[in-house]
Amino acid sequence: MTNFPRFQAIALGAALLTTSGCATKRYVLDRVSTSETKTTARIGEVEKKTSEQLTSLEEKQATDASRLGEIAKGADVRAGEALQSAANAQTSANQASQRAGEADANARNAHHAAEKVNARVDNLGNLRIVASETVLFRFASSQLTDEELGKLDALADKAAAKFHVVEVHGFTDSTGNKNFNLNLSRQRAEAVVRYLTGKHNIPLHRIQLMGFGEKNAAVTGVSKKEASRLSRCVDVKVFAPGNETASVR
Repeated sequence: MTNFPRFQAIALGAALLTTSGCATKRYVLDRVSTSETKTTARIGEVEKKTSEQLTSLEEKQATDASRLGEIAKGADVRAGEALQSAANAQTSANQASQRAGEADANARNAHHAAEKVNARVDNLGNLRIVASETVLFRFASSQLTDEELGKLDALADKAAAKFHVVEVHGFTDSTGNKNFNLNLSRQRAEAVVRYLTGKHNIPLHRIQLMGFGEKNAAVTGVSKKEASRLSRCVDVKVFAPGNETASVR
């Protein structure tokens, strides 16, 4: 009887120890499981945050790369525009240089032309006789004969030349009234001018005519009758600027 209780006590103690060991193991397992769960959850959160950060970083890098690409593209466009502007400026400069050269050439040509004109103007004050002819008339007449017309035809080439000036002076003999002779001398000069302008198209503005009436110049070495005949005339002189050789008939 005395040993039985002790055995029971030992058995009870063993049972308690066994029961306590199982409880401790389950507690440890529960704590480990809970810790693993928390760790896994925390790792998941860290991975999620890391993924989000990586995604944000990639998006930022993509945005920055796109922005840099646009900036580079804009820089290329501006560089191309600058090159085109430089090319246009060079073209404009070349054109301006060409126009300047043309203007300089035109100025030189104008200067040479002005020198020629000035030389011609100077020569206008230094007229020389290049041809002359005396056309005779019948007594008291202002009609041109065929022989005298031939003289004017021979003179026409010189009279028609550019810048040449023609003087036509009419005369009469000393017979008759002075007023009649003055009118007759002018009529004779007009007859010559009419033929030169009408037949040979010599501009009227280059012809100067005058009727002087009686011719006062003495004709020597001939008779009075012959001198009178020679006085019934029109003297025609052709003047040219410069140093043309005179061709006097």
